[in-house]
Amino acid sequence: MAKKRKVLFVSLGTFTQTGGIEKFNRCFLKALHELQDEADMQVQAFSLYDENENSKYFPAQAYRYFSRRKTAFISAVLKEALSADIVYIAHVNLAFLGILVRLVRPAARIVVITHGIDIWTPLDAVKRKLLQRCHKILTVSHYNIDKLVHLQKVDASKIEVFYNTVDPFLALPENFNKPVQLLQRYQLNADNPLIVSVARLKVTEKFKGYDTLLEILPSLSAIHPGIKYMLIGKAEAAELQRINELTVKHGIQDRVILTGFVPDEEIMDHYLLADCFAMPSKKEGFGIVFIEAMMCGLPVVAGNKDGSVDALQNGRFGQLIDPDDKNAIRRALVHALEYSGKDSHKTGRALQQEVFNQFGFPAFKQRLLTSIREMK
Repeated sequence: MAKKRKVLFVSLGTFTQTGGIEKFNRCFLKALHELQDEADMQVQAFSLYDENENSKYFPAQAYRYFSRRKTAFISAVLKEALSADIVYIAHVNLAFLGILVRLVRPAARIVVITHGIDIWTPLDAVKRKLLQRCHKILTVSHYNIDKLVHLQKVDASKIEVFYNTVDPFLALPENFNKPVQLLQRYQLNADNPLIVSVARLKVTEKFKGYDTLLEILPSLSAIHPGIKYMLIGKAEAAELQRINELTVKHGIQDRVILTGFVPDEEIMDHYLLADCFAMPSKKEGFGIVFIEAMMCGLPVVAGNKDGSVDALQNGRFGQLIDPDDKNAIRRALVHALEYSGKDSHKTGRALQQEVFNQFGFPAFKQRLLTSIREMK
């Protein structure tokens, strides 16, 4: 009987924080766990920053977290790596550890996962060395491949596009009615159109495009007098103040809703509240929020200069526009709002199914199985 391959998954964090990379890691770990028998492997996972595990995604007995105890983390990973066959390095910031693993276990296949901003600027020598010497790089979009090849000087043949997915525990809506409880919470009229964006509201992330949407909103009110814009996401104090100042500048205080952080268990209902999802970003590695919105049947408007192109499959699932062209964004929003009112249940259901077939967790897991089987 053939010996099972030993797989290690090494991350900065997976369960304690709630960002896009952490969401990816949870789904990746769940897929690894569910594929253990089919791929004939045994999986263990290690996290430097986490302070807890979550057995919904991965067995607690196979998950070790170190609460930022770096020395203990490195020692444990290297010990397990001595007998590993595949080691996933879940962030390029673990490059030094990845190189150590390569030294102590030359036979192991080292796979590095990249997401976006982590590889968009020139990296230091250690990180570039790992990217150039690992066996495979998984990255979430073709936009990232271009950065890896031309900026980080990585051999394109070792890079594999590995799309994001939606959390398998997020219940997809069976109907697309606006949730009454949220209409009441935000004092909204179901007949008035609502545009939604989801983003971290930080001074350093203004490239998400919500500034442009705030500027365009007054002109949209000429067509839709009751239109509102909901911006979802935890806000830094300085950025919140800046956004509030913009709403005053554009005279749209009564049209903008800043929700703050919305937990996972409520996020799908917030998408259902909307008539259109828009985020004309310039620097999106992929954009999980796009596929979440589309799985709620929403028409989507996104930028055409970054990883959003992959999320919308080159425009097959939604409108891709130049994020610097305000007139094009406005036209796209007008079109999306018109579309949302036409037999929204039928068109929403068709969009949901198409996007699920491409990006749902079953497709994500199948991509991972194929990737593992290709590693000899």
